[in-house]
Amino acid sequence: MKNNSKKNEIVINKDGFRSVKNLPTNNKLSEFYVDFMRNNSTRPKNYQTSYSKKEKQHINLLNELRIYAIFASRPKWKKKKITSLEVGVGEGFTISHAESKGWKVHGIDFSDAGIKKFNPKMLDKVQIGDAFDILNKMKQKFD
Repeated sequence: MKNNSKKNEIVINKDGFRSVKNLPTNNKLSEFYVDFMRNNSTRPKNYQTSYSKKEKQHINLLNELRIYAIFASRPKWKKKKITSLEVGVGEGFTISHAESKGWKVHGIDFSDAGIKKFNPKMLDKVQIGDAFDILNKMKQKFD
């Protein structure tokens, strides 16, 4: 089906990447996500209301594999105190697991809904808001 509208035209930018022409402004995106995450009752529910014991074991196994992959690619890190940043923490299982392994963890998410429900003890490690704004203001370095 042909779209005659130039509104969503695909262009190749100066770096050779495909992009959409007429991108929304940061303010428009922020307004959209505030509405989508906080006010829109028709949006799909991203978080379950609970997890079975088997599902929690699966989540923990995935987090163990992530940590294993990090140390496999950076063996020297096994001897140091890791400082990590997760953008998009969701329910907070990954940062909670990393902290249990002795890592110093930080997170960013647009919404605190998931982490409040499943890992509220990690709320003080997470900044809520627009990731780009938060990252631009951060002075700390992460591994």
